[in-house]
Amino acid sequence: MRVGQSLCWIGCILIALVARARATPDQRQGAKPELAALRGKIVELGPHLMDQFHVPMDEDLGKAIMAIVTDSGEVHPLIKDVRSRGFFMDKRLRDRPMELHIHKYSGLPFVRLIDVYSFKDGKKYKVDYWCAICAISTFQPGPCPCCQDEIGLREQPVDESQSPK
Repeated sequence: MRVGQSLCWIGCILIALVARARATPDQRQGAKPELAALRGKIVELGPHLMDQFHVPMDEDLGKAIMAIVTDSGEVHPLIKDVRSRGFFMDKRLRDRPMELHIHKYSGLPFVRLIDVYSFKDGKKYKVDYWCAICAISTFQPGPCPCCQDEIGLREQPVDESQSPK
């Protein structure tokens, strides 16, 4: 490695160390997320941006990002992970009334999914995927991790009188 490249790397490392030292503890460790509940519908972000705001987005990315559009019109893209993967894989969960319990992170427009609830005929249902053979609950469709049989969408009624006030 040449001397110039070495000095460049050392300079970058020093800048990173100074920036880290000046950061607040929350910035260094990541601020604690805020727990929130959002009601709305899950949509593909690209078509929604075009329909509502006339903002085009490349189709491959626009269909790859799911977002909850709240009843008040706010758009919150979902972080794709094990808990949100069902929305990316199962179109039956889109464009219908949902309540998502999520983590919101300061300065980040994306939200991380904790729990999913649907609404039908004025009633609230907890949403997951269920293997009746193995009694295993998962967050996405596909084969059961145990018996490899197909896991089905399950919506269980929620008794809201049992919820903490």
